[in-house]
Amino acid sequence: MKNIYIKTEHGHMTIYADQFFPCTQKQFRKLLSVIKEFSYLNNVKEIAEQLKTVITHKKQCMDSVHWTKKRNREISALKKCLEMLEQVG
Repeated sequence: MKNIYIKTEHGHMTIYADQFFPCTQKQFRKLLSVIKEFSYLNNVKEIAEQLKTVITHKKQCMDSVHWTKKRNREISALKKCLEMLEQVG
């Protein structure tokens, strides 16, 4: 899966999507705050689209896997991440 790069004042961050998602709402809010904080260095809409694509893909993969309570919680977390992204972009 594609990595997401976010420029910061002193370099950049690399989000390894396969390892980062699914994440908690707290982690995702932190990521969004970093994106907003350095929005003057980044194309926020492009990053939001990349995140949306990654989350949607991850959710589709999870939908096709055997259902478990943990899997259901992860899918719910991904849905909430998508909702938060809609408010940003």
